[in-house]
Amino acid sequence: MLIWLATAVLFRYSSLASIMAALLAPAVYALGGGDLWVVSKSIAFGVVVITLLLLYRHAENINRLVKGSEC
Repeated sequence: MLIWLATAVLFRYSSLASIMAALLAPAVYALGGGDLWVVSKSIAFGVVVITLLLLYRHAENINRLVKGSEC
């Protein structure tokens, strides 16, 4: 949530904030493991797969962000 909020405040694009949060979700899962939750290889794999599916599904939106044509 903090990644999304910081990106949204900084860049003013909700879609970019969502993409950044998804991209960083595997790292947040790995870094928070042990103290905040139990780390599991199967859950880590699932987080990575969901991130890749999200990026694939939103490829057009990502292209618009890169081109600067996102409203």
